[in-house]
Amino acid sequence: MSILPYNKRKHFHFIFPYFALLGTTIIWALAGPIVKLALRDISPLTFLLFRFSVVCTLLLPYLFFELRRHPIDKRDLKNIVLLGFFGQTSIAFIFLGLNLTTAIDAAIISTLTPIFVILAGYYFYKEELTQLEKLGIFIATAGALLVVVEPALSSGNGTVLKRLFGNLLVLIYQITWPLYIILGKRMMGQKSRAVNKAFHYFHLEKLHDKYNPTILTTLTFYVGLLSIVPLALAETYLNPNPVGVTFNFPVVFGIFYMAIFSSIVAYFLFQWGIKRMEATESALFTYISPLFTIPAAKLILGEIPSKAAIYGIIVIAVGVIIAERYKS
Repeated sequence: MSILPYNKRKHFHFIFPYFALLGTTIIWALAGPIVKLALRDISPLTFLLFRFSVVCTLLLPYLFFELRRHPIDKRDLKNIVLLGFFGQTSIAFIFLGLNLTTAIDAAIISTLTPIFVILAGYYFYKEELTQLEKLGIFIATAGALLVVVEPALSSGNGTVLKRLFGNLLVLIYQITWPLYIILGKRMMGQKSRAVNKAFHYFHLEKLHDKYNPTILTTLTFYVGLLSIVPLALAETYLNPNPVGVTFNFPVVFGIFYMAIFSSIVAYFLFQWGIKRMEATESALFTYISPLFTIPAAKLILGEIPSKAAIYGIIVIAVGVIIAERYKS
């Protein structure tokens, strides 16, 4: 029995999920600058290959015992592979984008993820949106797009094109994540006419058995590893100017940071916290991510946000406040 008074026990139960999601936000916010520093001495897909290798090695005992207790239905393997492509392999867009753009731009563009999730729910599951919520989504999207195209408004040909392409790659990943969520919902049995048509077209079915979400996510890491292997080999042997690998401190630290903290620790903190608070509250932590990324990028990389980035953050914040405040 706890020796704390009831009110204090209730207070701790209320506040711990916020600390869990705050910890997740900080871990993922620091990931961009840490990865970008490492990419100076290792190519993006090779970095991702090492990251998946470490994650899969650490999770192997859990996978072994979990599969012995609850084997996977062979009919569900196709669905798990598809989830792995959208949930893990697509992360390659972020790494390739970070190699071309700034960590600050990537962090700001990433705040669009909840907006895309809302739009996906509206389109695929006919979830209601108020007029003010639509206005907020439009404003937030405009702010993020300002950051995406800002390099095209700057001077300097080569650098501008690289950064613009990097921003577009980061933006593509923000679209693949909502698709991962929609696919997961349908595979778990949630119905949607639009998604049903896509499932019928690609001969997909819902999962034939019920699985722990943790084991499904663990399996997607292995899909990510297997799919990244040929991409990393192609990056190494088909690139006329290969980067090579230098196992210095930034590279080794970056690999283990992404494998242990960003992939495993942050995921479990996120899962634990999001079960104990409302989805609208958890979404707010995505929007404060740049508050941690910007000082980290300045300290680690010497990056300073451009005027367009600052304006973009302000516009996104206004749109998000309107969208979250006036949810249907």
